[in-house]
Amino acid sequence: MNAYAEHAFRHSTIQPDGASLGDTLASGAEQMRKFGLKPKQAIESPDGPPFPIPLVYLWRWYTELSAGLPINGMVMPMVTWESLAAWSHITRNRLEMWEANALIGLGAIRANVQMKKK
Repeated sequence: MNAYAEHAFRHSTIQPDGASLGDTLASGAEQMRKFGLKPKQAIESPDGPPFPIPLVYLWRWYTELSAGLPINGMVMPMVTWESLAAWSHITRNRLEMWEANALIGLGAIRANVQMKKK
């Protein structure tokens, strides 16, 4: 799931022109194809790693959780144990320890991707 998450977060980052990185890469690849050009170096695939279907519920939980993370403009929003506990309590989702660690890990991956963008 981590490889998928990193790819998804990176491709959803907004570029200076307002488009996502994924849209920019797809557009560039399509334009090169139309003109019959081949890139000098490999272009990152917009598809990325396959999504681990058995973990779709965990990805859904992460998107719910991350929508409520506080943003203060100084640091990247991070999933904390406190935010995870509050979300779990409100949604009445009882988490296994590995699920909690996975959700915190997804938050760290997202923050790292966003920090690289800056």
